[in-house]
Amino acid sequence: MAGVGGLVHQVLSATELAALLGTEDRPFVPDVREPQDVSAGVVNIPLGELASRATEVPSGQRVVVVCASGNRSTQAARALDAAGPT
Repeated sequence: MAGVGGLVHQVLSATELAALLGTEDRPFVPDVREPQDVSAGVVNIPLGELASRATEVPSGQRVVVVCASGNRSTQAARALDAAGPT
C-alpha cells in the first residue's frame, strides 16, 4: 500500500474487487483505459481525460480505479489524490 495526501493506494485482485462489488459499501469503479479497450457497461474515464472529468468521481465513496496492467490506474489514483475531493 502507498498513499498520497493521506489516501491509501492498494492493489486488489479481481477476486477482492468482486467481493467489494457485492457489498453495501460498493466502490465507484472507473476504467481508465481508452474507449476501444473497454467492455460495454463500465464507467470509462480515460486517463487523458481524468483531470477534466474529475467531478464525475464521487467524493466520500471508495474509488477503485482499473486498467489492464496497473500502470494507468496507478497514475489515475495519484492524479485523483492530487486533485483532492470533487
